[in-house]
Amino acid sequence: MGGSDEKPVMGAVHKLDCKADIDRVEALLKTGIFSSKRADDPLHQAAFTEIMIHLRDLLVKAETYGVRVIFTEYLDLGPDQTDVTDVICAVRDCCCQTDTDDHRLSGDHASYDCIVGIGTLTKDDGVELESEYQDDIAYFYGGHRLYLRRNMLKSFERVKYILAPLIE
Repeated sequence: MGGSDEKPVMGAVHKLDCKADIDRVEALLKTGIFSSKRADDPLHQAAFTEIMIHLRDLLVKAETYGVRVIFTEYLDLGPDQTDVTDVICAVRDCCCQTDTDDHRLSGDHASYDCIVGIGTLTKDDGVELESEYQDDIAYFYGGHRLYLRRNMLKSFERVKYILAPLIE
């Protein structure tokens, strides 16, 4: 048998990476660091950054093995972005590479910020950074916005589902 009907086979190292990524994200989520009451915790940004690193790795591996996470709901897509995978990859790059152009917002360098619930960071100079949902946390890097529940957790659940048969 050959051809496109065969399922891709994930190697042992990628299986270990995926399992470790999933375990670490789940452990971070269980700490409660992402509750609205802990948004000002000094470790909140570090936990967000670590989840971005692991989530990007999982999304890229899912695409490598044949399925890309592609939803666009609740996203403001940039010119080179088509879906949540692109936005998460851009935000991860912002977290880890301070000189990336993804930090740019109206010509300025804009790093991490977040809003719990509905709120606005700025509406100056044609720039609008706001959160539209009371039940979520919005994270911003440059002009990128990701919601915890609507984007990050939804992506995580989808990518776990996609990778589950490949890593067992």
